[in-house]
Amino acid sequence: METMRTIKEVKEELEAKRKALDNFELDPDDFTDQYDEMLREVDGDIKIGGCTYDAPTVLKEIDPTAYCCGLNDYVDSIDITDTEGYKAIEEEIEELENELNDLEDQEN
Repeated sequence: METMRTIKEVKEELEAKRKALDNFELDPDDFTDQYDEMLREVDGDIKIGGCTYDAPTVLKEIDPTAYCCGLNDYVDSIDITDTEGYKAIEEEIEELENELNDLEDQEN
């Protein structure tokens, strides 16, 4: 049997989720595959002395600082509100708001 939460408990959780949404940040490490794919599309393969190399691999090896800066710039260009993590918190907030409304309606 599921126990009913109090209005106070739901409000506290709702406030915590809103703070999490306000402080939500993207982790560049979560976007390396997308950034690497973008580099492949833009630069293609790198050919040196008859050998062919993967563009992101070359950049990582030759200039890791430039790779990191490019990755950070790539992540900065992403609309944070379109990411799965952000949307998940928004959905949790919506569910909590609905739960709170139901509890308040039951109280009245």
